[in-house]
Parts: sequence; structure tokens; C-alpha cells
Amino acid sequence: MFFENDQSENQSFEPGFPPWYQAGESEVEELKSGSLTKAMLEGIIDQAFVIISQGFDNYQERKSQIEMSKSILLSLYNGNTAVLEAGTGIGKSFAYVIASLSFSYITGERVLITTETKNLQMQLYEKDLPTIRRLLDKHVTYELCLGSSNYLCKLRYDETLNEGRFLNVIAEDQLDDFKKWVKDVFLLQKQGHQYESEPQVNYQFWSMVNRDSDGCPGSKCTHFSSCNYFRTKQMWNNSRLLIANHHLLLFHLLNEKRTLPPYAGVVIDESHGFIKTGFSIFTLSFSREIASDQKRVFDRAIKAVHDLPPEAIQELEETWETFIAQWSSFYSHWEVELDLSFEENKTEIIEKATNVNTVTLEACLEELNNKLGEILEEDYDATTLNTLRANAKFLGRALKFVKQFSDLNFERYVYWGSKQKANLYLHTCNLMLGEELETVLTEPQVYTSATLGYWPFATLPRSKAELIKRGYFENFINDAIPGYSSESIDLTKALYFSPFNYTQNSVLYIPQDLEIPAWGASESDQQDYEERLLDEIVALVELAKGGTLVLFTSNYLMRAVGDQLQELIDFNVYSQADMGTNDALAAFKEDPNSVLLGTNSFWQGVDVSGAGLRMLIITKLMFSPPDDPIYKARSLRLERQNKKPFFELALPQASMMLRQAFGRLIRSENDTGVVAILDARILKKSYGKVLLSNLPPVRLLNDMPSLNQCVSEKNLLSPVSG
Repeated sequence: MFFENDQSENQSFEPGFPPWYQAGESEVEELKSGSLTKAMLEGIIDQAFVIISQGFDNYQERKSQIEMSKSILLSLYNGNTAVLEAGTGIGKSFAYVIASLSFSYITGERVLITTETKNLQMQLYEKDLPTIRRLLDKHVTYELCLGSSNYLCKLRYDETLNEGRFLNVIAEDQLDDFKKWVKDVFLLQKQGHQYESEPQVNYQFWSMVNRDSDGCPGSKCTHFSSCNYFRTKQMWNNSRLLIANHHLLLFHLLNEKRTLPPYAGVVIDESHGFIKTGFSIFTLSFSREIASDQKRVFDRAIKAVHDLPPEAIQELEETWETFIAQWSSFYSHWEVELDLSFEENKTEIIEKATNVNTVTLEACLEELNNKLGEILEEDYDATTLNTLRANAKFLGRALKFVKQFSDLNFERYVYWGSKQKANLYLHTCNLMLGEELETVLTEPQVYTSATLGYWPFATLPRSKAELIKRGYFENFINDAIPGYSSESIDLTKALYFSPFNYTQNSVLYIPQDLEIPAWGASESDQQDYEERLLDEIVALVELAKGGTLVLFTSNYLMRAVGDQLQELIDFNVYSQADMGTNDALAAFKEDPNSVLLGTNSFWQGVDVSGAGLRMLIITKLMFSPPDDPIYKARSLRLERQNKKPFFELALPQASMMLRQAFGRLIRSENDTGVVAILDARILKKSYGKVLLSNLPPVRLLNDMPSLNQCVSEKNLLSPVSG
């Protein structure tokens, strides 16, 4: 049975011990009383890893992994929040999956696990959890959770095919294959999300046939009883573990917790990216033209509403016209204030309040929203309801947006405008993300990543305890954790160092003379820099004989290098700019003596273990763009508090990205290679020592002869034969 508004019956589970744990009678009684001891909880984890050790040949016990799993179970069971940094190689995925499953059995409650990247989400679902099921619990229930736009919509699919809107968008043979997949979806053989679609279709076609959460007519849809999305949601309701992503979790919280089933604990992996994703989700953005666009959508749909009297339709028309005029006037006001009238591709932050009257605009939005709400209570066809529901959702969000602009609060919010292709956009976002989440993210939370902490000094302390005590996690905690400012929160902090021998298996190369041109440098200086950068990359690729990942901070520089690199080396070059993220990475993995060029998305989440990746080149340190509105607003807020934004905000973020990039090289205990940072600022600026202190311990070399000698002595760059 499915229910409207994304709500389904929720499966409850009986509390009990996990199936792998042999409990005594006294333990069963203590479970019933809800007072398991620390020793009992840790025993559950110990027994799980004993069984796992028996399921692998050449299994090597990782004490830090077991300690981490115990810490997570204790935190969830005691209702605490935990911040745990686990270096590459700890095995944190198994640690938190086993702890989450243990907690679910003990309490009878569901656990939500989220990741930043789809790659890790799919790894958990397709690799890690099937292994857990095979070794520990053959009856474990878990499901993959994606945003609703990732799922096929039968209603929109039929409309697209019937109206012929797919013409010139998808090849005929590809459409035939897609139709076969759709048939499997509605024969209950597939769940209907785009990642199981073969072949993968282009974005333009998928956007025509995917689910539109704003417009979905729910139980009034003719396909509701066989809807693959609501069928999948019922499977979520029957599962102990949900494998989602940060984007979906944050949307769920923004949507009054109406998207996912209830859960009693949250594990947020790759949580170094949680803040950035949060700002993106909680940003309200609208264009000037969207009011007229929505009016045209309304006009098409209202034609199917035959029982409205003419005077009611006339009244709606007049209110829409007034709304459009007021909306346009509102945007014209800010276009002038921000001096964007004759600008293009420009962004300006709003830094002072101005007099703009939004009373009539707000009244129009409220009236339209109320009248559409009344219409939606009636029984119309699914297509009409689909369109009008989306219309109503737009009006509700627009009203919230206008109200935020009518009462500018620069201490808590950032407001900005941007001009793109002659269209003016206005945006607003709450800068206090932790406070935004505090009332909705109330369950016990576990935050983990290989790069959560930041040490603001050039020399590390002698112990982990001192590192944590002196504020290693403070930057992350202050930004991310709801309620941390209150004294009532119980917070667990732990740090698990990577077991990999970076000193033995890798080396860091930073040439001293490769200067980054200053902002506004001449064209000749920029060209000279690009030529020297290219020479350095060629030399490093030749040294490694391929197997090289080159990371850039801009598409421009990636293209500039990529256009010439293939002509200068004898190895295949695959570029994210030319092939896209997935295809370029797949080609690189298939061709282990090749070169891969990538930008931001390749700095984290890319996992190429073995000799296929033996040279990692970081062309430039990644600092947040100073003109990014959210970064600029947070910087201004820090300045008002007499703090220095560069050291409080920019440097910690740059450190996290550098550590993420560095982590792409060594992915297993047998991996070896070279990390090259082609940015002399890290050697010549005072902050460079801070960035280096946050990297794994590794030998630093500054010239090519020394690098060649070290590589030869340690045999760090062995090409893949064949």
C-alpha cells in the first residue's frame, strides 16, 4: 500500500541481539531493560570482526578499525554525537556499517548512512553490504536511497513518447534499449533509477522522463498503484539500513522530514563535504523570468479545470498579472542597486539594505497559493494535478524567498544577484548552517572522513590526545554540528591514523621556482607560467611512464595543458573536459599507463589502487574563490568578529582539499608513487608550513635530479607491463 506525499507505512523491528552474537541469559535481560554495558556492546563488535576475519584469505586485523566500530556503536547507543577522522586504509566503511547494523538490532531502529559521492554510495550498496550479508547476516535488509529525480516516472515517460518530445534528443537504437529497461521496471525486475538504466541516457532525455517531486500527483496519478518510486520507498520502510547521500539527507531535512522513513541514528561519511552541500541545498535562487514561465505552465494546466466559474478564472488571471508585474519590479530594483543592468556573467553581493516594498508581491503569492491549494483538493486528471502541484510548490518557495529579502539580516543571511545570459538571478542562504539543522537533525550523529581535522600550526604536537584537546576538530565542529554551542551536547572525538607507510612508499616533490602568477598578471606572464607548468608535467609523466593523474583548479588551465600535452608525450591523455567525469575515469582505469586530467570533482572520491596511479600532480593549491558570495559573506562576518578570514576560513578549506587530493595516490598498503605539488607558494609563504604539517609524513624534494634518484632507490614508479 502506498501513500500520498511520500509517506508510507513504516516497518518496525523487534529489539534483539545481532544474529552473529551469542548472548547469555543475563545479557538478554539487560537488553530488555535497555541498559547494555560497554563491555557487552564492544563484545558484539569483537564477535563480528572474528567472523569477518574467517571469511577472507590473508586477513589482517586492523585494531583501529575495530576501535572505531566500537566507538560508533557506543555513541549511537548512548545518544551521543561523534566526530571521527579515519585515515585511508582504516576500513571505516566496514567499521560504521557493522556498528550501524548492531545498533539497529539492539534497538529495533533504522540507521541512515550518507555519503558525499555517488561512487562511495554505490560501493557501499553493491560491494560492502553484500559482503556483510554473506559473512555476518544473510537476512540483513538495506536499500539504496536516491533523490526522486533519479527515478523514472511512468506518467512523464508516457507523455514524452506520446507528444514526440524525445525527437532529436536520443538515438533510435538507444531509445529501443531504454524501452526494454522501462519494461523491466514495470515488471518489477528493476527499481527504476537512472544508475541501473542501460544504456545510460543523456541528461536532456532523462529530465523529460524522471520524477518531478514538485508536480507529482501522488495517489491521484493513474500509475500510482504500480509506481516504481513509491514501490522503492516502501522497500526503504522495510529496511534496517538506508544508504543515501548528503544531498538527499539535507533535502529531507529541508522538506520537513517527508522524504525518508524515520531513523534513530545517522552516519555521515565523507562529511568534510557536508557543509558545502548544505549551503547549496539551503540556498533559495530564482530568476526574473521564472514568474512568466510559471504563468505559462499555469495557463496550460488550468484549461483542464472545467468546473471553475469564469469570474474565478478571471480573478486568478488578474492576480497572476499583478504578481508578474510586482516580481519584475522587485528584480528591476535589485538590478539597479547591484549595478547589473548592463553587465553579463557577473555576481554581486548585497551588503546594505535598501527600501523595497514587497507587500503587494507577498499578498499576490499568498492569494495564488491559497487558490491553487483549493483547486488541488478536487479530483482532476493526473497530468493537470502534476502541473498545478509544481506551480503551487514554486509559489510557496517564492513567498519564503521574498520574505527573506523584505527583511535583510546580514548577520545570519547572505544575499546576492547574478546576471547570466541577460537573465537576472537573486539568491539568499542562511550562513548559520548548524543552527538551520539544529531543530531537524536531532538524532545521534556520527561524522567521519579521512580529512575532518585541521592543525593551524607548522609543528604537530606529540600525541593524538593533545592534537584533539588543542582544537584539531574545532573548525569542522563549529560549522557542521547542530547545537554544539549549547553545553548539553555530548561529543565524542577520535582520530585514527592511516596504517600506510607514506614515508617508505611515497615522496613529495615541490619545485622551488614554479611561481603562480599574481591576480591580474599580464598575458605574457600567464603564458610563460603555462609553458613552464607544461614542461614540468611532461617531465613528471615521462618519469612515471604514464599512470598519472593531473589535478587542476580551473577548466581553462586543464584545457590549455590538455590541448598540448598529447603532442608532447607517447601516452594516451584522457581529459574530464573532453570526455566527462565517468568516461574519462573509466578510460584511465582501463589504460594503466595513461594520463588523466581532472578538476574539482577528481580531487576527492577517486579511487584507483595499484600501479595504475603512481604519479599524482597537483598543479595549484585550491583556495575558495574570493568572489564566491557565501565565502565572502562568511569572511565579512568573521571580520566583524575581529577575526582573520584567511586563517579562519580559507586556509582550513585549502588544507582539506590538499589532503583530499594527496589521498588519491596511496589507496592500499602496497601502493607506491610520487605526489608533485607544482605551486611554490607552499614553500615560500608562511602558511605553507601549516599546509605541509597537515599532510602525511613524507620526504620532501625540491629538484628533479633528487626526485629521479629517490624514485630509483625506492622503486616508486613501476609502470604496468603489457
